[in-house]
Amino acid sequence: MNWAEFRKQLLDDEPPIALPELQVVALPDVIFRVVRAAQREDASANEVGRIIDADSSLTCDLLKYVNSSAMMLRHKASTASRATMLLGVKRTKLFVLSLASNRMMRNVKSPLILMKRFAVSSLERALLSKNIAKHLGLDEDLAFSAGLLQDLVLPALTAEFAAAYSELLELSKEKQTDLAILEQQDRGWNHASVAARMMTSWGFPDDLVCCVFLHHQLDRILKDNQFNRTELLPVAMSALLNDLFKQTPNGMQTLDQVWNEVLPAVSLPEQALVIYDQLQEMNPELHGHQSLAEHLATLIS
Repeated sequence: MNWAEFRKQLLDDEPPIALPELQVVALPDVIFRVVRAAQREDASANEVGRIIDADSSLTCDLLKYVNSSAMMLRHKASTASRATMLLGVKRTKLFVLSLASNRMMRNVKSPLILMKRFAVSSLERALLSKNIAKHLGLDEDLAFSAGLLQDLVLPALTAEFAAAYSELLELSKEKQTDLAILEQQDRGWNHASVAARMMTSWGFPDDLVCCVFLHHQLDRILKDNQFNRTELLPVAMSALLNDLFKQTPNGMQTLDQVWNEVLPAVSLPEQALVIYDQLQEMNPELHGHQSLAEHLATLIS
């Protein structure tokens, strides 16, 4: 898959419309220094780790991620350099980009979003995407990062256009229509295309941009024999998971159906419990969050 060419094609195929100018918090300089260092072919884990060490909060989050059961690493890390060595430079770069972007958007105050619940929901989608990628033999870290970033700009969009999104969410519920479809009809863009363009302007990896761009286009991915063998598939499947907005009204039923088609030998309820344990370990503040396992129980009953 030529991700660079595909990303260019996706963005060039978009109609020439004015995208919204959003008030977002700039990514910290340490993130760009990590990315610049990691993109060099001779980049070492120690070099990248030393840059991360300059930010104590970033170091703490990286260590929590690396030492979690979701990573299933044999050894534990106590420094950013050691964590980078265990993950590898590329995986560390993806995680740092994802974490920083997600944290940045959590600082946006939207009247329509409870940010703590939004963050937990985003993390669960990321873990589900990673889990699916693992069973399909795909890049788990790319799937995790794209799953985490798929709704990157929703807080800023719902803050900027609160009245319009209130109407769109009511319409989505009434007509049982995906939010992304209604966004496209009403605004001429959707949150996936806006996020993809923003990520491109920040120099994010092409594969990550493409996965975010197409995360609400599961039908297109399933029908294409090239797309459905890439990380596009697990990310789009994770987008079916209910969130605060229920962006895909029948998402849980569709997820159950597609899972049985794509992973017939793997039990979704069993994997849901695994994901719940991972989610609880990485984010103990689950108050008010209805987990994937709980959604499935409701669906089955």
